[in-house]
Amino acid sequence: MTSFERRLPFGATLIDDRRTQFRLWAPAQEKVSVEIEGCAPVPMQRLADGWFDAEAACGAGRRYRYRLKTDLAVPDPASRAQAGDVHGPSLVVDPHAYRWRNTEWRGRPWEETVLYELHAGLLGHQRRQVVLHHAARIPDLRERAALGRPCGGQLVA
Repeated sequence: MTSFERRLPFGATLIDDRRTQFRLWAPAQEKVSVEIEGCAPVPMQRLADGWFDAEAACGAGRRYRYRLKTDLAVPDPASRAQAGDVHGPSLVVDPHAYRWRNTEWRGRPWEETVLYELHAGLLGHQRRQVVLHHAARIPDLRERAALGRPCGGQLVA
């Protein structure tokens, strides 16, 4: 396996090199459009259960946001990547573009995994830079693993 794709039922899904499907769950909204940088807004069709759907002529790497009826432009809560920070535009991603270097690796057994999630964005710019710089040097990971939290995942900084 040199590429991997998990098709998601929400967010931006590349249909082909020049076309993307956008899906957003926004049950409190009456109308939503998707704004792709450099293009006119694309109205999204309201579907059952609060889902909105649209297809647009755009490929991987394009920046986009959703425009709500309240005139608020928001990033995609299901985006695979952001152009800048969490408040900026989202990016359309081609999941086949990443080439795995170790095609035999299948991951660790779930029961051996430790999840420690750190929301560095809540610390302020200066402290966040210090945390991100030293994230790989957290000295007490074994202690934290010994806390026995029955969940899985990986270290996220």
